[in-house]
Amino acid sequence: MTDLVIDASAALAWLFGEEQAAEVRARIGDATLVAPSVWRVEVVNAMLIRERRKDITPAQGTRFLRVLDALAVEIVAEPIGRSLEQLALFARPHQLTAYDAVYLELATSLGLPLWTYDRNLRQAAERIGAALFEESDA
Repeated sequence: MTDLVIDASAALAWLFGEEQAAEVRARIGDATLVAPSVWRVEVVNAMLIRERRKDITPAQGTRFLRVLDALAVEIVAEPIGRSLEQLALFARPHQLTAYDAVYLELATSLGLPLWTYDRNLRQAAERIGAALFEESDA
């Protein structure tokens, strides 16, 4: 299995066992998961939102965060010297949030498939010919 750039939507789908990730969970094998530093903030934020909505308890949230901490996710720091304008210039034509643009930019710069369930991000990746991780790839 090749290395993958994982976004927050894929990590959370895997973690919560949502339908689209259930079959993939055991099949990513020995792939190294790579994510930009914003990934950590996004997954914690999503967990806190689920707690506030009472979808999960704080104890469950803590347990889920420990599972994510135990994953071997290689965190890639923000590129030194990248201006805010450069990030916006990458996001605008793809109509992505700045967060999602960071995932797409990382995947393309490393030449790795992107594992995401975010529809807009997948469409942007397809438009520029970026590799996407598909469940059938596992």
